[in-house]
Amino acid sequence: MKRLYAPSVLMFTFIFLVTMASGCLNRVHLQELVTHVEYLAADGRGGRMTGTSGLAEAEEYIFTQLDGFSRHTKPVFQEFELFYPAVTGLESGAGRESSGLGHISRGTRRFPLLFDTAHYPLPGAGAGTAADKDIVFAGYGITAPEYAYDDYKDLEVGGKIVLVFRYEPNADDPDSLFMGTRHTRYAAFASKIETAAKNGAEGLVLVDGPLSVSADDPASPPFGFSPVPGARFLDGPIPAVHVSLAYMEKVFPEVSFHDYQLALNEGRLPSQLKPLPAAEGSITLKASDSPIKARNILLFVPSRQNRSTLPEGEKRVIVVGAHHDHLGSYRTLAAIGGDGGDDYVLNGADDNASGTAAVLELAGKFAGGLRNTGLVFAFFSAEELGLFGSKSFVEEYRQYVEKAAVMLNFDMIGRDTGVPLLIQYSGQGVFTDAVRELAGSGVTIKRYTGHGAAVSDFLPFHEAGIPTVFFFTGLHDEYHHVDDEADRLSGERMQTVTEMGARLILNLDQIPGDSS
Repeated sequence: MKRLYAPSVLMFTFIFLVTMASGCLNRVHLQELVTHVEYLAADGRGGRMTGTSGLAEAEEYIFTQLDGFSRHTKPVFQEFELFYPAVTGLESGAGRESSGLGHISRGTRRFPLLFDTAHYPLPGAGAGTAADKDIVFAGYGITAPEYAYDDYKDLEVGGKIVLVFRYEPNADDPDSLFMGTRHTRYAAFASKIETAAKNGAEGLVLVDGPLSVSADDPASPPFGFSPVPGARFLDGPIPAVHVSLAYMEKVFPEVSFHDYQLALNEGRLPSQLKPLPAAEGSITLKASDSPIKARNILLFVPSRQNRSTLPEGEKRVIVVGAHHDHLGSYRTLAAIGGDGGDDYVLNGADDNASGTAAVLELAGKFAGGLRNTGLVFAFFSAEELGLFGSKSFVEEYRQYVEKAAVMLNFDMIGRDTGVPLLIQYSGQGVFTDAVRELAGSGVTIKRYTGHGAAVSDFLPFHEAGIPTVFFFTGLHDEYHHVDDEADRLSGERMQTVTEMGARLILNLDQIPGDSS
């Protein structure tokens, strides 16, 4: 795999100053950035959910822009497939029992569990039905021997449905039993589902506890469900669903979930708490036989020293990427937690029309090629559903990944909230020096160690051993909500971040390297 040599910091600083003095770094066009965002985040795109016509329109727009940049190379589509869970009424059925995932019953009262932005199948769940099973509260649903922690101790859950809290005990406490505010593998949905199945449970219901920062917020990650490319989504051991805290409080009005969670956080076991009132639950999940077509848009730009087909003649490649998909449209969002009234389109202006616009501008700027380094401009789909576009690229385009010196990722770069720009990197040696050259007022530079402010399309590259740089202006109140619209973005902020990316690309091109 390609690796960079490590000349001294002084040598790199000299290269940086020469590059800047040459005047080869032209200004990024602010109005073009704004125009890109306004098109991609318009209501007419419908929120750019993977598999929808709105996203297809966005992809044709991106393709057309790229197609006009270079006579040396043309954009291509990389297609891949996703399998969704088959939930009746996915598009318009929220509010109708026909779109249900199941129900909970107490005596003669029945509480339908309807598919919407707060109620959905969990990643790691299995297809099937758990019908009319007793419901048992199982704490956080964790068995962790290394932490001497077991929610299932002295608890009988065989043949039943378990109700569990999301995350881990005291997840907002840096001194918590587990890893402080950093989640361990026990917080993962699949881990909770597997643990429940090993204890004999036939279904799982997960709810955000009232003491969790994400309590009853349908937009808290991961939003919705994560399909799996090339495989059926529902391939776990038992059916499992996420439900809202508001729903559970309606089913059990006499239960204080606040007190339950507080007791668990103080060290008590679920078996030591007052049992839930008698209730039965039913969960039904069906695997889909019909794949959703997804596609990345790619532009390969050879270096000026190599006009042959990439990547054969290149010593190294820089990948510059952003995801162009978002979360679609949900008519129920305003009633669940959004404040958009009749607005049900999650426009995704900052997330991630802003990053897409930046990569479009960089592709136009560098369409003539760098002197020493090949470029790949990648617009990934299905990021919101589980980073599947970037994963598919890393899996299919190994010839580029093997020569990749670095991957630059732009995700949510358009807000001007007074929060410093975060540049998060992984890598070492002179690459680190290149990133640190971007330090200055209003910029925070952090090394990625496996846990960061956000996860985005840099992760599959990081896991493949490629150094990465992630440009990110931070979360905000409109994240994953209907109010993430183009008029809330700062064009100047996008311009500044895009120019920093351009400067980094130029400087990385100057670093000596080989393909060993």
